[in-house]
Amino acid sequence: MKRAWVWVGLMIAALAGISPDGGANALDSPTPPVAWRDALGQKADWYGGPEAIRIAENVVLHQRDSGGWPKNQELAASLTESERTEVLRQKGRADSTIDNGATVEEMTFLAKVYNATKREPYRRAFLKGLDFLFAAQYPNGGWPQFYPNPTGYHRHITFNDGAMIGVMTLLRDIARNEPDYRFVEKSRRQRAGEAVRKGIDCTLKTQVRANGKRTVWCAQHDSVTLEPAPARTYEKASLSGSESVGIVRFLMGIEKPGPEVIEAIEAAIRWFEAAKLTGIRVAQKPDSTSPGGTTGWWWRTPPRRRSGRGSTRSARTARSSAGGTASSSVDFRRSSTSAGSGTPGTSTAPRSCWNATTRPGKSSTDGRVQIGRRFAV
Repeated sequence: MKRAWVWVGLMIAALAGISPDGGANALDSPTPPVAWRDALGQKADWYGGPEAIRIAENVVLHQRDSGGWPKNQELAASLTESERTEVLRQKGRADSTIDNGATVEEMTFLAKVYNATKREPYRRAFLKGLDFLFAAQYPNGGWPQFYPNPTGYHRHITFNDGAMIGVMTLLRDIARNEPDYRFVEKSRRQRAGEAVRKGIDCTLKTQVRANGKRTVWCAQHDSVTLEPAPARTYEKASLSGSESVGIVRFLMGIEKPGPEVIEAIEAAIRWFEAAKLTGIRVAQKPDSTSPGGTTGWWWRTPPRRRSGRGSTRSARTARSSAGGTASSSVDFRRSSTSAGSGTPGTSTAPRSCWNATTRPGKSSTDGRVQIGRRFAV
């Protein structure tokens, strides 16, 4: 009789989703929630699971009538009915963009979930996004930051934050019939290839020439003249190292590049070599007032000076200090430290920029020359 009751107890536990040791049954355990920033980095089988499907439903919900998506949305958040109603009400907004990875990331995610589930709404939303990218491209091959009806600096051909390169990378994968995009029909694949060719032509034409020589690119260029253009007040028309690195990497991925592409790559690399700065390190310190919890500074170490005793001055740990607000001519936009390395690299999360915020040559309290400070954007 006792054995029978034990058997009944085990059956009830199994039906309730509880394992004999008191834990949840692994088969019935909910999939751990995933933040949108991590949604493209999951294992292949995850994209057919309930959490991926839940997020994909959010992605489709947030798609604008234009076919694109707004930026900086937490698309993995669980929505209340009132929040869903508000998102639906905003469908007609003209705020679709390719800035900060918007539209490209949503399309990439939908392609993964469609391939795993074959749910038709995800394919339709992807193709609608693809048609949005086709429509947004200028006749000269560039893409504005926002579409439709962009105003102000949103009209500029935008390399900033990898916007245009992100679009062309996606379109090139589609044109090449990469596995994730084989559901795209031949006519759209051909159109994607043509859009990439026009985009490359625009990219080559926007490469800045100085004294008759090719250099690199600005973060944004005028949509008509193709000249370097400013954006926000602290984003001056300048030669941008980070964006130019992304452009060069894309050009290096071209199969059988022509002479003009090769020349553009080699000229940019020469500029990188000529413009590189040495004797600089990055120091970071905790800052509870900063959105990311830390702040950082670029430092240029002046030549060592002999002290009265004839010894070289020892280097002290860089620390932040108050400085002026006059802009330096050196452009440090979108440079940061690679995670855990302490060396210059590209920052993607949290999004930030480096602005030269002190006058060149202004010394900090420890005798170094302060170059710039990071600001969240």
